[in-house]
Amino acid sequence: MLYIGEQAILVEVQKHASTFLIGDETFDLLPNKIENAILSSANWNRALKYTNTNHPLFTLIGYFMIRFEIYLSDNKIVCLSKNSFEQKILNQSKFQNEFLQEIFDFRNRNLKHFQVKSLPSNVETLNIIEKIDLNLNHVWMGENYKPDKTKYKVYFKTGKFSFEQNSRNQSIYSFENENFQNWDLIDFKTGMFYLQGEFNLNVSVNLTFEKEDKILAQEIMKQLVAEINTSDDFTPDTKPWHLYNVTRNEEIIVETFEKYANNFEYLELTDYLNQLFKTIKINFFPTIFANKAIQKLLFQIAQTDESKTDLENNIQRFNLWTI
Repeated sequence: MLYIGEQAILVEVQKHASTFLIGDETFDLLPNKIENAILSSANWNRALKYTNTNHPLFTLIGYFMIRFEIYLSDNKIVCLSKNSFEQKILNQSKFQNEFLQEIFDFRNRNLKHFQVKSLPSNVETLNIIEKIDLNLNHVWMGENYKPDKTKYKVYFKTGKFSFEQNSRNQSIYSFENENFQNWDLIDFKTGMFYLQGEFNLNVSVNLTFEKEDKILAQEIMKQLVAEINTSDDFTPDTKPWHLYNVTRNEEIIVETFEKYANNFEYLELTDYLNQLFKTIKINFFPTIFANKAIQKLLFQIAQTDESKTDLENNIQRFNLWTI
């Protein structure tokens, strides 16, 4: 059983003689707690109201509020209350067949872009969350996920292996993996997988699921790394930087700088990197000058006063932030 959330509604109460009408059932008596909670006058305009079956003999006496929890259980939406009388109301045919859909129409009102899907077979191993709220950097996004006004510098999508640096300075890597068909979003930073969709159960509901699988996320990233390593689209000079760009593993560029230290003086290296980064269209200098291991290597190859001054200025400039 997966917890979806809590819901509050107003329940209409009508009366004729000594009989009460709630939903599609009549009651000779109401629990004192319910009867004392009935309010005849209040501003209920924006509240979800469970109204009664039309019956001309009954007149409105007011509303009372109930709160209950909503679960996904055995591929059905289930509503549960800790109060037995309230549970009777939740179990009514009118509530189940009519009002429950109204509740989810209200809950889903801002989720219009969800696509119709089937529940995954392993749904009990997932968690249901209210919404996806994460930093979209280094995230694979499926076609069904529509980010709104998000800012990110590196992301991944499905397609033939390729790389694009667009006009907004975003790095976009396309590649294919059989696991992509099962998800809408994969966060490689955390190993979290997300699925969202419209699911036609006993009612139509829009749900967002999440699952943590760091091992699978690492396996997918290893595939991308392998494709970069074997791709002819990248030169030997640019490959280490693309590998760092997708993994954010700074050991990659530290090892690269160990090789640079054998071949460049400091100013020669910065000139070389400046041209290289213009080719890639990504500026990695902030990361370089903020990395302590790279700083040590750069001090070793800074042979002139001009080089040392430039290095110290760059460290001071970039040491407080990274890309």
